[in-house]
Amino acid sequence: SVCRNVTEGDMQARLLKQADINELESELIDQVNLMIDKLTTEPTDVSNNQLSGDAADEYQFSKVTIDKFLDVLSGICEGNFESRILDIPIEDNMERKLSNQINEMIDRTDAYVRESTACLDFISRNLYYRRIAEHGMVGSFGEAARKINNAADSVEIKINKFHEQV
Repeated sequence: SVCRNVTEGDMQARLLKQADINELESELIDQVNLMIDKLTTEPTDVSNNQLSGDAADEYQFSKVTIDKFLDVLSGICEGNFESRILDIPIEDNMERKLSNQINEMIDRTDAYVRESTACLDFISRNLYYRRIAEHGMVGSFGEAARKINNAADSVEIKINKFHEQV
């Protein structure tokens, strides 16, 4: 799933690309509505390769739950990394798993954005001691953090050499 891939640091996973938003907006709305319809309808029988009974119940989400997810995801798409899914059920079901995965994805992305912003802010002020804390940065997050830290090291070395020559 996209949430799991991003949580594991796969920054190639995408729901939408920013440049495609205007072009794909109506298609996205149709897909979300279709997903809501599928998740909120009664399960059919197994002969149609669909879930039924208890297995299907685990995958049924109310419109309220889906709206909650969409509100949080919309906030994230708008750059609000304070958004989180709240009121997560105690029962170990699909809603709990999905809520936790989405929140973990947000947490990892938020941590990377905050760390990289702080590091680059210091560099922009010619302060070179602030690096991205790489602990917990997995996949593409970790790779990007290492590249930014290496670039910061390189800039610091060049600035120090320049000061020595001046």
